[in-house]
Amino acid sequence: MAGQSYWGNAGDSTNAFIVNPKLQKEIFFKTTWMTLIGRLNGGREIKEQIMAFQGGKKKIDIGNSSIVQEKTIMEGNEFRTTMMEYLNGDATYGDEAIASGDYAQYKHAQGYVNQCDSPAWQLPGRCSLKQAAEVITNPKGDLMMGIERWVSEEIDVDWIRAGLMGASRGVLSSSAQGSLGIALPGATAGQFRSCYNFYCSNGTVVSPSRVRNTHEAAVKAAVAAVGNDAAGHFDLGEHDALVNLCDQYYIEPPTVGGRQYKGIYVTHRALIWRLFSRGGSLETLAKDARERAKTNPALDHITAWELDDILYVPYRLIEKYAIDSSGTYVVYGPGLDTDPRNFTTANERYPSLLMGGKSFLRGRDKRVWITTEVGRHNKGVEYAAHWDDGWTRNEWDAKDGRTEMENPHMFTTCHFDAGIGVAIGS
Repeated sequence: MAGQSYWGNAGDSTNAFIVNPKLQKEIFFKTTWMTLIGRLNGGREIKEQIMAFQGGKKKIDIGNSSIVQEKTIMEGNEFRTTMMEYLNGDATYGDEAIASGDYAQYKHAQGYVNQCDSPAWQLPGRCSLKQAAEVITNPKGDLMMGIERWVSEEIDVDWIRAGLMGASRGVLSSSAQGSLGIALPGATAGQFRSCYNFYCSNGTVVSPSRVRNTHEAAVKAAVAAVGNDAAGHFDLGEHDALVNLCDQYYIEPPTVGGRQYKGIYVTHRALIWRLFSRGGSLETLAKDARERAKTNPALDHITAWELDDILYVPYRLIEKYAIDSSGTYVVYGPGLDTDPRNFTTANERYPSLLMGGKSFLRGRDKRVWITTEVGRHNKGVEYAAHWDDGWTRNEWDAKDGRTEMENPHMFTTCHFDAGIGVAIGS
């Protein structure tokens, strides 16, 4: 039978000349992850330079118990803070002479700031833009929104880098162009160091060392021992271990949204799924404690949950930094100098951050500004974003000849998980 028996799809070579796809006058932006740190912490200016801890009961200052301690730096690129250590000694009584006490001792921490620059993103020429004008009605505005989201992602990347490796890339890296390349305590310039407090799911708390290579060797050995078995996975017993770590190591309670917690646990979604595992005891308790609705925590493992004053926050970015323990020292996912946005890994030992108050020091100038470069005769244009920022993990280091460090603010933990729905041992 002659004639046109069908209409093809748009772009087909036959029977499709007048077929066009339905076009939406809207641009959808792909974001690798949503910005987290701004929701957890508004950032608080440091209000005092000397901060005491382990002093018993005290009135919590909400500003100074935030996860991030900020300092606006308008001159230079570094700021320093000081912590007075806990005072020791016994009382005397009656008519006995007053005992002589030791001098007060102090530890110090340093924060930094550096200018951060995005790549220069280009817009096509005027003639090219006209070709897509039906859909891309505001190319400059769309690009500005994309740049804003990129900057937000980059800020989240930097605080995760600081939590796992000691400082953000623009502060620590010795290979990134323009980076400060600082030396963390006990390390050489540009060397990362894992958190001074490191816990693995098999019950191991790493014996810390100020000497970076000694510390990293101990971390590597502990991480390598985390296996695909019941001891390596997260469960209610591991939750109890987190609560104990906060108490035993005097982790400073953080305040988020006016509420004080023992700690904020930023982790892989699968770990929270294990905690509320189907048929597990905690799932049963949660069902009994709440009305049977879709808000049941056993059904909702991808949102933040609170248990025993630990706030669990699942975060996709942390999954990028699965730990590779096959070398001399551990490697956190893409490391310091690789963009994690398109990074993939087969490793299944995942780090998490148990954060208390003052976990990070952040130097910054709160402005973000956009610069423009136009081509010859106004042909072509580029846009780039700039901001002053720098993150360091807040670890206190003695500067009086003692080789001592401490961190009353944060733990990094390591657990094994093959993913949501995957049986242990599979």
